[in-house]
Amino acid sequence: MLGGATTPISILSPALHGLVWANTMKTAQNAGNKAFREDYKSLKKEYKQESKSERAIQKNADKDFRDSSRNVKSEVSKKEQKSNLKELSNLSKSSGFDKAMKKLNSGDSEGFTKEIDRIKEKGIPKSDTINKIAQSKPITNAQKEHDRTLSEWTKAQKELSDYVKKNGYPKSDKHSETTKDPVYNRLQAAADKAQDANSRAYDKLQKSIYSEMGKQIGKDPTADNLEAIRYMIELQIK
Repeated sequence: MLGGATTPISILSPALHGLVWANTMKTAQNAGNKAFREDYKSLKKEYKQESKSERAIQKNADKDFRDSSRNVKSEVSKKEQKSNLKELSNLSKSSGFDKAMKKLNSGDSEGFTKEIDRIKEKGIPKSDTINKIAQSKPITNAQKEHDRTLSEWTKAQKELSDYVKKNGYPKSDKHSETTKDPVYNRLQAAADKAQDANSRAYDKLQKSIYSEMGKQIGKDPTADNLEAIRYMIELQIK
């Protein structure tokens, strides 16, 4: 399920942030190298800054939705779209997605994770509208590409992590982002490349979700929980 391993929109999504941060912290603990630990202190600081910037997602959700669905042609009637939007809005509120997204947008990533865990324990709501969106061909194709790039990124991260565990963090060259260790530099470059590919795949997946949402709930909904609806749909994708 996508909710277990989501990736960047323009920044990393919360679920994958947890995966990446867990991996990096474990690597840092095992490395036993001061320089390596300092490197991840910097990463932690960046993570906190990115968490704050998640607020921008809510502000831009309506614009992203309109941009992605502007030219969408839908066979669903306006009456059906209105009914579908009402259904999904009610589901997002009753299931707790609205509450979770409010915590995320306020910068409370820990609170967001707890709310999502509660939702998963109760069971993520399902509906015909969600199924139509989640099972559409554009989304399933985009999800396959996302899964492939995520697998490659995870593999590249593990290779880099294993190398550091075995050899320690190499000394950095002055005035350079590279180190004096060519093997480490190669593994780091491969991980960065895989991350970029995964980020692009996630962007494509998100655009597909917004586009399919447009077909089912209209091109310009006024729902204030649009981003909660998007996340609810995202977690339905398998």
